[in-house]
Amino acid sequence: MHFSALPLFHVLDYFKDEAQAIGHSREWARDWVDSRG
Repeated sequence: MHFSALPLFHVLDYFKDEAQAIGHSREWARDWVDSRG
């Protein structure tokens, strides 16, 4: 599930732990770059 359509503050609110949110953002960014080829 990707959060690209959600504002960043919604992502941070979804992940109560900010560190977890940052970690998820890094994973999402890596997957997004990979998906672009």
